[in-house]
Amino acid sequence: MSEKKTTTKEDFETILPLTFLDVETTGLSPQTGDRICEIAVLRIEKSGKVLRWHTLINPLRPISPGAQFVNKITEEMICAAPEFKQVAKKVLKLIEGSSVVCHNACFDLSFLAMELAFCNMELPNLSVIDTLRISRQHFCFPSNSLCNIARSLNIENKLKHRAMADVNTTYKVFRHFWKELNKKGINRLEEVAFRHF
Repeated sequence: MSEKKTTTKEDFETILPLTFLDVETTGLSPQTGDRICEIAVLRIEKSGKVLRWHTLINPLRPISPGAQFVNKITEEMICAAPEFKQVAKKVLKLIEGSSVVCHNACFDLSFLAMELAFCNMELPNLSVIDTLRISRQHFCFPSNSLCNIARSLNIENKLKHRAMADVNTTYKVFRHFWKELNKKGINRLEEVAFRHF
């Protein structure tokens, strides 16, 4: 588990605070019992302050071979990690009062909602920005996967499919998207965000 605070000035101050979020999981479906095994958050405040936080999570179940092939997270890596219930309040505090940015937001937020439900907690009504949705609606990449978009934009992501690396990539991709959308006259968050209940 790690936490780091720095300060920066971004070029989209008017839409801050933003929280970039990514989860790695034991498989593809929370409905069939898959769980979060890593979570990362990058939060940028209106002041320019940046908070980075991530942790491995003990999912209390095996990681499927398919998921492990993608995220390279092993049983040995998670055996001493905290359970989600130990970080649930921290996660909620980090996303509170901000718009949440994910790539394929429905995937990440469905897992997050399920984990919170196990803790008798609820995912709040969020303003959500999905870079996958933006890519499909406003751009034309050969593939809309995060890795392919990053490659097309010359954004380096050496540790793809690890939560903090993907959060950092999503942040860089969204910054590029926001600049390009501004050129098209899209400069209000409401034009790209949706509500997640």
